[in-house]
Amino acid sequence: MKAKIIAVLVFFSVIIYAQNAYNDSVNVTDGIVQSINIDKDGAVVFSLIRNYFSSSVVKYKDNEWTEWNFTEMLNSDFFWISTFIDHNNNYLAFHNNSLFKYDGSQWNAIKLFSAGFVKYSNIIEDNRNNIWVSNYYPSQLFSIIDTNVTDYTSQIPFNGEAGRMFAHGDSLWICSSEGLVLYDGNQFFIFDLSNSNLPTQNIYSFFIDSQKRKWIGSMNKGLIQWVDDSTFIEYSASNTDLKSNFINDIDEDSKGTLWFATDSGFAKLENGIVTRQPAILENNSIVALKVDESDNIWLGTYGRGLYYFDHNAFNRITDLNESDKVELNYSLSQNYPNPFNPNTIIKFQVPSSKFVKLQIHDLLGREVQTLVNAPMSAGEHEVTFNGSNLPSGVYIITMEAGNYRHSIKSLLLK
Repeated sequence: MKAKIIAVLVFFSVIIYAQNAYNDSVNVTDGIVQSINIDKDGAVVFSLIRNYFSSSVVKYKDNEWTEWNFTEMLNSDFFWISTFIDHNNNYLAFHNNSLFKYDGSQWNAIKLFSAGFVKYSNIIEDNRNNIWVSNYYPSQLFSIIDTNVTDYTSQIPFNGEAGRMFAHGDSLWICSSEGLVLYDGNQFFIFDLSNSNLPTQNIYSFFIDSQKRKWIGSMNKGLIQWVDDSTFIEYSASNTDLKSNFINDIDEDSKGTLWFATDSGFAKLENGIVTRQPAILENNSIVALKVDESDNIWLGTYGRGLYYFDHNAFNRITDLNESDKVELNYSLSQNYPNPFNPNTIIKFQVPSSKFVKLQIHDLLGREVQTLVNAPMSAGEHEVTFNGSNLPSGVYIITMEAGNYRHSIKSLLLK
């Protein structure tokens, strides 16, 4: 169900009132779900990015929907969006250049910076109830206490892309393409290849479990257990059945089983054994993963919306109509190898003769290369993407055919 929204602009503060009028049509089929949260009432709150057209915060519980479409509310250009829920059960959203807070009746905005491009942002709260906001590219970091904003961007000790953050005790951990950053409340320190025995400094996610074990989600080495300063255990595509070494998100269930999202499906680590989960999403990038109180696994995909897995059945959360169901016969597989240098193979499938467009974009949405732009016969096809003339970084591979549109991430490392 979709909430109607009224927007009121007041100088630099935006107040948005949501009325209790609903209609049935929140289509998350093709959206990018970048972040997932569970509120105190058990509702799932997530960010929804509709194929580079609009961005929303969506609340889902018991087959009822509430949506706040920020692109429409603010009458703005498209910007990415991420979500979080603080200790007071307030919903938070980072959109464009502002942090928005929803207290149950209205949204209020705190402007963080003047201009910039927001993508793959992250929000977290530390044990002092400070809110932290990071931006993947360009790397930015802010702390917000009430309405007071502190810009830490100049103090973070790296120049690459920022990944997810993780708060534990008095510490804040920040992932990046140049190492793992620890902030102890006074200063920043980075663990990288020059001063530690880390097997990689390309780190996107981080987690400390209930037994206080440290887990690193890398961009190129899979899941890594940080046992001590000299001992690291790798779970990757080379020694498990994982199909991707890019780990996007990590969480833990009530039994102590570790669940993690990759660029090719999701998996669990139990008793030292990695098990890749149902094949329905094994070729899809899972960018967000959250375990709820009933140990259901909620999954945010890059282009296929929201799913959950209850260990018995695999469910897609959507308002699919009959015309949408044909999309399940199309597929865009994760490129291999990934990371790559300089060549990688991309496989895709169409159920009948269709005009197919396969394009490469950078993280700013700029077209880098068109690999396919022609009619293709039914069946599986493959093309090679050569990145020899491109800088290292994450690139987006997008396939369009008929009503089907799907994107995956690929990592070029030189």
